[in-house]
Amino acid sequence: MLNHWAIVPVFVLLFLAVNLAIGLLAGRSAADVGIAATRAVVAGIVGVIAMDAIFAVLADAIGV
Repeated sequence: MLNHWAIVPVFVLLFLAVNLAIGLLAGRSAADVGIAATRAVVAGIVGVIAMDAIFAVLADAIGV
């Protein structure tokens, strides 16, 4: 049986990679940092929902 904790590192790596890229591309002004933070939060939420959907489809396909 698949341990649900085995999936956690995938979510963490996705979240870190996306937010790191967005943060590194942010401008230096306060407005740019605010925009980058908003983009990072939205990208993180959408990424987690998408990865959860992918894992649900894969788990259903293999019968877990």
